[in-house]
Amino acid sequence: MDGNYWLVEFDGPEGPDFGCVYAFSVSDAKRSAKREYGNKNVRKDPEAVEFTWFHYEPLLVPSRKVNGREVASLKDQFFAGGRIGCEASGLEIMFTPDLFPEALEIQEGDEERTVYGSASIRVKGRPDLDDFIEIEGLDDAHLIDRLSSEATRIVGRSRLPEAPRAGRTGDHFPDRKPGERIETYERLVAAVRKFAAQETRGSILASLPDETEAEAELRLATLPSELSGTLRNLDRLAPFERTAGDGIWETLVVDTADGNAWIGVVNAAGRKDRVTTFGAEPDCSFQFDQWCLCREDSPMGDTPWDEARKERRVVMYAGEPTVIDRGANYVTDVLTGAGCRVHYTCEGHPHSAYVGFSGPAQAEMAEEFRRAGWKVEEGKGSVTARMPEVSNVAERDAQWRKLSLQLSPNLARSAAPKPYGAR
Repeated sequence: MDGNYWLVEFDGPEGPDFGCVYAFSVSDAKRSAKREYGNKNVRKDPEAVEFTWFHYEPLLVPSRKVNGREVASLKDQFFAGGRIGCEASGLEIMFTPDLFPEALEIQEGDEERTVYGSASIRVKGRPDLDDFIEIEGLDDAHLIDRLSSEATRIVGRSRLPEAPRAGRTGDHFPDRKPGERIETYERLVAAVRKFAAQETRGSILASLPDETEAEAELRLATLPSELSGTLRNLDRLAPFERTAGDGIWETLVVDTADGNAWIGVVNAAGRKDRVTTFGAEPDCSFQFDQWCLCREDSPMGDTPWDEARKERRVVMYAGEPTVIDRGANYVTDVLTGAGCRVHYTCEGHPHSAYVGFSGPAQAEMAEEFRRAGWKVEEGKGSVTARMPEVSNVAERDAQWRKLSLQLSPNLARSAAPKPYGAR
């Protein structure tokens, strides 16, 4: 008699939570659940979860035909870098490996374990359930046991109210491990630098608007798996703006030329216009993580600055469509409304927020920034205003709110986008 994976609902430190036990009967599952999660914590009898496992195309390992279907080892497909998946309680759950070039031997006290990398989890139609897990164990039994246990917990979490995404990816990783984004960025740097050393030239985008998984696989099939896999996994961890109908689809990009490389963010729904650029050095991982945290850890307030940043804007800089930071919307609106042309902006990540502008009202606007405590640099025919130094996102937001509340009433009332030179 084969055993089953049983879903266990129990009271966790922060409310209802879900676990998994493997057992051959409901009575056996009850005993295991009480031992694992505490007799008083288990909320109801465990529930058996059935699985149907399969692989996704393309197959990366030898296969054989069984009843007219191509069948391959799930373990071999996964450790070759291919995706596998399962159906469980009406959910389609896909596991995409992100494996290290070499396995890591980790010593924890007297125990040693082998870690092969991680796997991204995507649940069709439920992006709030997407996640990442660490992978260890070599044989089919260990791999499928690890993935089945995680899929069982996902079945439980799927019954909770769906978390809102607010048009961004990345927001649905409340259980992301501390430092995971930094570690993934560092792995991407290693893969990118190895790839750039081959003297390749061009740009690699992690995703495109309305691109299916199969289409993405085909587009990136010629790349080393450690590069394409890590790039796409980091892309999923970032809080990107993605509303293709509004012309916005932010995604990671890797640029290589003459042995050099850069990692950045572009708007793939426009003309591949640049959102921001990071370096291909390990220490740039912290800069990238801070950039992400500025979006994730900035709650809304009730100032004019907060009202303006509810929208994502595409503006024309030097004749090119450019996605600007939400936090720069208000100052862009005010300057444009005053008859100035905005040349560049940065909301601060969280440091070094600035805005550069010119036009007939530039002297008046420069004085407004000075009164708010900003450093003003006046050049030939233009002005750059820089925010006072801050230490974190909360201090940055406070400076933006202070600026929006201190602008003179007549300028604040004119804070609406107008063409340069409009009257």
